[in-house]
Amino acid sequence: MRLIIKDDVLLLIPENTSDQLQFKNWSKDLDSHIFSLNLQENGTLEFHHLGKREEASRINIIYSSGDEQIQLISNLGHTPFEMDGRTYASVEGFWQGLKTEEEAVRQKVAAMSGKKAKMYGNQFAQGHTFCYEGETFRTGTWEHWGLMERACLAKFEQCEMARKALLKTGNRLLVHLTRVSSKTIPNPLMADIWMRIRKELGVDV
Repeated sequence: MRLIIKDDVLLLIPENTSDQLQFKNWSKDLDSHIFSLNLQENGTLEFHHLGKREEASRINIIYSSGDEQIQLISNLGHTPFEMDGRTYASVEGFWQGLKTEEEAVRQKVAAMSGKKAKMYGNQFAQGHTFCYEGETFRTGTWEHWGLMERACLAKFEQCEMARKALLKTGNRLLVHLTRVSSKTIPNPLMADIWMRIRKELGVDV
């Protein structure tokens, strides 16, 4: 087989019947899959199989990721911001605080991030309604989700590290795959919020 590199295209060309048969088998099993190209010290090119395009090109935004950039995009990431005159250490601190009407408790969780914020908020049961800035919201509605989007937008506008991490994802599909989906804001909706904000901040997907 022969290798040709032209512009941004790399071609492997079969040169005999054996190559053609091998290519046919590859295309049957690996069509629309993604590979990573690595150059070794001796000049050898290695292609590492990453999986199907739709799976390999997506990014799962979860705080438990080992990638610090993904942690910054996550709601649990320590990404201080202000909204409606209040300061939050993370979006999770804002979201969990909505479960209680006690101002002192809201302020306490607002200063938290990471799993600490999530675990602290889990001790409070989410009611059917809650109050925020003098307005009553029904839990798990578009209005409730709108508050989440406002908080996320404020975070990415004000926290440069988080904004750079989000924009660095380019136009790749963002997903939010966890063991249990949130009852108040479904995982697919959370991922859509991140991608809408990414588009608003400058990356058209």
